[in-house]
Amino acid sequence: MDSRGQGRSTSSSANITYDLMAADVIGLLNYLGITQAHIVGWSDGAIIGLNLAMNSPNRLVSLFAFAANYNTSGAKDISLSSVFNAYLTRTQIEYEQMNPINDYQSLYNNLTTMWSTLPDWNQTDFAKIPSTIYAWIVDGEHEEVIYRDQPDTMALWIPQSGELILPRTSHFAFLQDPDTYIAALERFMAQATSYYTNQLITNNSLYSLFGLCGIYCQAPCWSPRRSFSRPIGLNFFRFCL
Repeated sequence: MDSRGQGRSTSSSANITYDLMAADVIGLLNYLGITQAHIVGWSDGAIIGLNLAMNSPNRLVSLFAFAANYNTSGAKDISLSSVFNAYLTRTQIEYEQMNPINDYQSLYNNLTTMWSTLPDWNQTDFAKIPSTIYAWIVDGEHEEVIYRDQPDTMALWIPQSGELILPRTSHFAFLQDPDTYIAALERFMAQATSYYTNQLITNNSLYSLFGLCGIYCQAPCWSPRRSFSRPIGLNFFRFCL
């Protein structure tokens, strides 16, 4: 799904926030009659997914959060990145071709205002995410937008999660190496489904398997005590035992 004001979606007079965009996801799920979903989010979409996991956990089965930060100090100065500036040029061209409002500067100003103050989470916020939600915190090896401590810390704060760093990629891994990105996503979905099914068996609720779907929103756990690497054709996957 498009984030508010992006792609072919319109916005409103309200300032864009992660709370507002998370409410948009819930609105779409309600409209489609979907009780629970697997959420795959990139950048802002990943932050939206984390917001949902904290505030609407009963609507999530799992979360694949790629390239998210949990506070503003975790974001780098994107103006210094030639790769990100090239991305902004591309997004403006594509936006002007498809968006019915076609006011890119207003959208950009709205987003940069949000990015300057949000997200603003800490460990207490992440403690709201229940163990029923299977999660991977994912990023690129050469991330130019988010500091590495952000995924590392979030993976520690979500005990049932895993952390995955995709090799030879950055904030745009799904464009730079789509095969590796899709392989990671397919493995995640298989493990998330298994994790969810095991919970249903434990709780005698197999009927809940029906009506699930996946939502992709634009825009895994490391333990210092016990950790290991599992080669899966990627850089490494560290999972807490």
